[in-house]
Amino acid sequence: MKLRFTKLSGNGNDFVLFENPTVQFPPELIQRLCDRHFGVGADGVLVAEKSNKADVKMTIYNADGTCADMCANGARCLGDYYHRRMSNPQREQYIIETAKSLYPITLRSESLAMEMTEKKDIQKYDLSFIEAPFIKRTYFIDTGVPHVVIEVDNVDEIDIVAWGKKIRFHEIFPNGTNVNFFHLLPAKQMARVRTYERGVENETFSCGTGLTAVAWACSQFYDWKNEMKFHTKGGQHTLTLDDKDRMYLQGEVTWCFEGEFEWR
Repeated sequence: MKLRFTKLSGNGNDFVLFENPTVQFPPELIQRLCDRHFGVGADGVLVAEKSNKADVKMTIYNADGTCADMCANGARCLGDYYHRRMSNPQREQYIIETAKSLYPITLRSESLAMEMTEKKDIQKYDLSFIEAPFIKRTYFIDTGVPHVVIEVDNVDEIDIVAWGKKIRFHEIFPNGTNVNFFHLLPAKQMARVRTYERGVENETFSCGTGLTAVAWACSQFYDWKNEMKFHTKGGQHTLTLDDKDRMYLQGEVTWCFEGEFEWR
């Protein structure tokens, strides 16, 4: 069986996208697609289908085969795909349906800004178990999926995978969590971020919901408002917190290639 796909990347957070597929996606197929040696290679798989509530419905699968509620970089990639391929190119706004919410995406200055509509469970967990001399502050928030945010002296001196696993699998989180480390940069409202992603079980080049979590943490810690810049391994993201407490995410989307994957 041959499956047509498009490979896209949101600031290095890469995905294999299928439009209106006629097949199911068992975990073993997802794992093979995401395998960087025997498959296409990706952090996740996006399935785009018709929606009764929005312009398009997105289902996101993690690289380990599990289904996620939300992936912001994946949604940005799908929004870019939909804008270029599936709709009127003059149109400036779309709505994406995810497992638990609707996400408006608006064209701004030739890039797409996505309103991050989910924000809950703020400081739900006691994070006092996270202790080390280099840790300054901790924060918890669910921005579509759960995130721990940790401010440190220097993210490039942290063993992201070791610390990420330790926190991600801690018993306090019933379904696990994603883990973000950041430090402030000299420029105003700018920080460097690295993320360990649940489901990928490794550091990714960027994470949209994770950056949103860091942005909310910075708004709480340092009263950041309006435009914020976050640097990741995959490049720079812009997050904007407006006067109505709405957070918007922008970043690069790259079309990598299209192809067929043979599944036996």
